[in-house]
Amino acid sequence: MTDTEPLVRRVLVASGGAFKGAYQVPILKALWERGNYDAVLGTSIGAINLCMVAQDKIDVLEKVWGSIDTKDPWFGVPGFLKPLWFNAVLPWGKRPEGLFSIEPLRDMLRKHLDPMQLRCAYGCGVTRRDCGEHITLIHGEENTHTLQDHILASSAMCGIMEPIWHDGEALVDGGHRHVVPTIPKAWLRHVKEVDVIFCQVLGHDALPDPSGNAVSNLLWSLDCALHNTALEDLEDLRDLARTGVAVRVWSPKESLGGMLDADADTIRRRMRQGEEDLAHPVIL
Repeated sequence: MTDTEPLVRRVLVASGGAFKGAYQVPILKALWERGNYDAVLGTSIGAINLCMVAQDKIDVLEKVWGSIDTKDPWFGVPGFLKPLWFNAVLPWGKRPEGLFSIEPLRDMLRKHLDPMQLRCAYGCGVTRRDCGEHITLIHGEENTHTLQDHILASSAMCGIMEPIWHDGEALVDGGHRHVVPTIPKAWLRHVKEVDVIFCQVLGHDALPDPSGNAVSNLLWSLDCALHNTALEDLEDLRDLARTGVAVRVWSPKESLGGMLDADADTIRRRMRQGEEDLAHPVIL
């Protein structure tokens, strides 16, 4: 943070949630077209969605989501994930730090991300793996490579994806601590409005039962952790609203399914649900 930070009054925030992030797209599109935001903050898929939105590349974002159709994500999702898990079972294979590489996502960011095209302040939430500290990294003078690293780190679910090493430090998904990134303290004295889009149903009994196999149980445990983190973040947003900030929250009214479900029909259903929920935010 520097003395040249922009004056931030309106903030748009998007949570993590892997491929559940399709839900956010129609809401982000409508909100971005309606109002002038001074800053956008995202975690994981929310950071990816918002980096496109903040460049006025909503058409690119819709095209990316419209191209996803993966029946079995454990063999990779083009443009996002490449499997590494087979190395763990090969006697001669190098043991990976995660089941997937997100280098395909880096390639997508190389193609579509230009920091000079960001129309407002941009930030993403990451976690320092070695100490567990959450940080909201605000884009300032970083070059394209640094911003790419930050977005990739925000998306790197520990164990599922490899961590992103930046300046000798392992950075992982900000959702391990905050499923929506925290607003920098230096901004809070000026912030008047905050719009937040979750990918999680914000109810205490909203998680589906696992189907029983090892893979579904692993993903259920991650969904459970993200769900509980989302509820904690919701309480923080309520505290912010008590200070006089106008806070609006969008969240799905029913489960969006598994976070790695990248089937085209599922993606379309999530986007339709976002369109239906657009008119029904919760005012905190």
